[in-house]
Amino acid sequence: MVKSYRRLFQLGHGLMVSWAVFGAIALASQHPWIVLIEGQAQSFLLRLRGPVPPPDDIVILGIDEYSLSQGDLYRADPERYPFLAPLAIWPWQRQAYAQAIEQLMAAGAKAVAIDVLLVDPSGYGPEDDAALEATLSRWGDRVALAAAYDISSSDFGLFTNLLEPIYDDNLPSLAGATLAAADLPPPDRQSQDLFFYGPAGTFPVVSFVQVLDPTNWPLIADQFEGKIVLIGPMAESFQDRKRTPIDNTMPGVEIHAHALAALMEGKTLGAAIPNPLVQGLLTAIAI
Repeated sequence: MVKSYRRLFQLGHGLMVSWAVFGAIALASQHPWIVLIEGQAQSFLLRLRGPVPPPDDIVILGIDEYSLSQGDLYRADPERYPFLAPLAIWPWQRQAYAQAIEQLMAAGAKAVAIDVLLVDPSGYGPEDDAALEATLSRWGDRVALAAAYDISSSDFGLFTNLLEPIYDDNLPSLAGATLAAADLPPPDRQSQDLFFYGPAGTFPVVSFVQVLDPTNWPLIADQFEGKIVLIGPMAESFQDRKRTPIDNTMPGVEIHAHALAALMEGKTLGAAIPNPLVQGLLTAIAI
């Protein structure tokens, strides 16, 4: 009987040590399932934390379903709604963004970021590009344009191609470029993990078409004074919604808003113990 208990005791200690070593090695090596568990834990803690008030000087000018539907209204009665001509067909004319920038700057906006890829000449002709180029020549130091990486495959492997905006070759992150456009200092420190203030809807959103509507614009222009404005897709038809630790369907432009806000306020997410080897050792001791 004593020998049986002793064997069970030794087996228990052996299993305990084995699990401690296994857990330590898995954590130190950042095994994919460890990363998955850490991500799920982070998501749980962020949702448990609840929303954090973001800075109040960021506004999203959303390319939403309502704005996209205005093309139908224009085509039905062009003479009645001439201001909707740039929105007649998607992709919109570049003049739409030029007019929006001019209106926002006249209203006192601090900076504008456009989260729409403008990497090819306009399909509406050179005059359309010239309209946006003229606006950027006036306000370019206060405007940030999006870029993206395109990854394609061939018989020779994967190729990564940088899709640059045709109007600008200065390519930090969109949030970083927007911070510079607003003439704000860079943060003292940054983290690889994005700080999220809350789920989708955390930042105020104004429908894009309202900026072009001459009747409605005077009623809302003061909302943009001193603000940083991010223009980007919000409609579900764009399929530009991403899964984040705090929301499963967050529009990409709103993710940029979180990144910008975190840079402005110096908010970061960092591991309590960043060194994986130390994490593994402490895990072994804890087990």
